[in-house]
Order: sequence, then structure tokens, then C-alpha cells
Amino acid sequence: MSNPTVLVVDDAAFIRRMFVAALGKDYQVLQAVSGDECLTLLESGLPDIILLDIEMPGINGYETCRQLKDRYAEVPVIFVSGHDREEDKLKGYDAGGDDYVTKPFDSKVLLAKVSSILKIYGERKSLKEMADYAGRTAMTAMTSMGEMGVLLQSLQQFNQCNTLSELARAMASGLSNYGLTGVTRVIVTDGAAVASTCGDVTPVEAGAISQAAVMGRIVQKEARLSVAYDHTCILISDFPVEDPDRCGRLRDHLAVLTEAAEGRALAIIATTDSSRKDNVIDGAVAQATRMLGDIDVAQRKNRADTSEVINGLTEAFAKAVGQTDLIESQEMMLKELVQSYVDRLYEVTSRDWDAQEHLTKIIARLQAAH
Repeated sequence: MSNPTVLVVDDAAFIRRMFVAALGKDYQVLQAVSGDECLTLLESGLPDIILLDIEMPGINGYETCRQLKDRYAEVPVIFVSGHDREEDKLKGYDAGGDDYVTKPFDSKVLLAKVSSILKIYGERKSLKEMADYAGRTAMTAMTSMGEMGVLLQSLQQFNQCNTLSELARAMASGLSNYGLTGVTRVIVTDGAAVASTCGDVTPVEAGAISQAAVMGRIVQKEARLSVAYDHTCILISDFPVEDPDRCGRLRDHLAVLTEAAEGRALAIIATTDSSRKDNVIDGAVAQATRMLGDIDVAQRKNRADTSEVINGLTEAFAKAVGQTDLIESQEMMLKELVQSYVDRLYEVTSRDWDAQEHLTKIIARLQAAH
């Protein structure tokens, strides 16, 4: 691994040579003779740290620091100047500097300060990455929980449908709740009920879903996805192929959704055929019970995995914070950020467990009625 890069900004050539002599063994040393040249160099790549003089031709060190911090706040700056008054040091801090070394400098002191600032920024970067990871983890889990909630809500709506047209519309509503665009169909021997997430079904949509119904159980071609059973079919036109993780979750959910609609379609059909009613209801109850079991396993695994990730992240975060030199307000800000995501995650998880309990009651009523 290459050594960290230090950009030395000073108009005096002999001072720059002193920096190279002091730092060259442990760091790659770049040089600039003015604030303007420094800002230009940063456009082509950022160093790990900048050592910045104050009195230079053109813009001085204070103004250089303000401009570069506005654009590249992640780059630490140490002022190195012959001015040693407290007033000068405060101006450096106000401009965004992270430390201050007076000339003539002691090489050992300079090396220690550079190493210390790089360590602090490295730890801050790690903490920020951990906080960002916590946020992404929580958002992914909340999205997954929300998608599961859409599935459970759709299954509840299917149970309330008494006609095939109502069922087709409920299926289309489920697709809309997932943020998808598509068309649904429920077919029987003497006709079909078709619905679209966009309103009235166009002839092209009707023809497309008729073709999709005979292509196979689950068929995907780029952003088009279809799921088909004997009496029910869905066709999605904007499947989110740019997000592979979400695609995998949605494919599973949409398969369950279509299978649940198939069970409800059979139950509706049975109301007009008394000879088939008992067998159909038995099959629908068994099918719904199996799907509920699958959902229960998926939710419990999701919750366990999420808890494991959050617990591990919380422990690692607390350990990392304890090893940093952050001031108390910075430490509290990071802790509050991570905790806010954790709280939101548990809130969403609790809501979806309530939804699953409602579905369990529906299944129990079906079994009792039969």
C-alpha cells in the first residue's frame, strides 16, 4: 500500500525542501507555491493532508483554506506559519484549519501532528461509513418490511372479493402499492376479468396478458415480468431491474400474491358450482395456510437477521466511538443518528407483525367456517 500523500503549500523553496526532508520517508510529498496553485491541483486529485503557509503571493493561507474546505471538507489542513500569536492561530481555526505548527518547526513535532490528524480523520471517516451503513441497513429492512406489508394487505383484500372483477382490481391495486405498473387477469371458461394499474385496459394490454398467461409460471425479459397460474395472471412492464436485491424480493412476493389470488378465484368459482365447493374451500384453506407459514418464516428470518446486524453494528459503533478523539457534541450527533434509524426500523417491524396477526385470524375463521 502506498504512503499517504501530503500537499505542501509554501512560496519559499527552502521551506518546501525542509518539508520533503522531514516527511519524505513516510509520505509522498507534493508541492505548490501558492493558494491558487493549491486549489488548481486539488481539481485533479485530493491529497490525504495539506500543510499550508499563511503569507503567500495572491490569496493568503486563510482564504485558501476557506475555499478548499468549502469544496473538500474531508481533507485536513495544518497551518505552518511564522506567526505564533494566539490571534493568528484562532484565525486559522476559524478558516477551517485542524492544527497549527509554527516556523521554524521541529520535524518530530510535525510528524506527530500529521500522524495524529490523519488518525482522527480516518476514525471520523470510519464512523461516518458506519453511520451510513446503519442508515442503508435500516432503510433496506424498512423497505423489505413495507413490501411484506403490501403483500399481507393484498391477501386481506383478496379475501373480501366476491367477484372475479373485484379480484382483478384488487390484484392491480396490489401492484400499484408496490409502485409497479402492470395489468392483471382472472379467467374462467366463459370469460375473463382484466384490470390495469393505469385505469382502463387497452387492447394492447389485454393481448399482452393473454399471451403472458400461457408462457410459463414466472417469465422475465428485461423490465417485463409475468406470473401466471391456471386462473390468474399478472404482467409487470416496469420491473426494477436496476435494483437486483429489490427484484429478488418482489419476484417472491408477486409469486405469492398471484398464487393467493388463484386460491381466491377458485373459491369464487366454487360458489357457482356446489359440487366443487367443499374441495375448493379445502384447497384454498390449505393453500392460504401454507402461504402464511412461508410468510411467517420469511418475516421471522428477516427480523432475526436485522436484529443481528443492528446489534453487531451498535457494538462496533460504540467501540469505535470510544477510540476516537471526537468532541462530545460530535459523538452524540453520530449516536443519535444511528439510534434514529434503529428506532424507525423497530417501529416498522412492529406494524408488520400486527398485519400478520390479522391474516392469521382470517385463516382461523376460514378453517372454523369449514
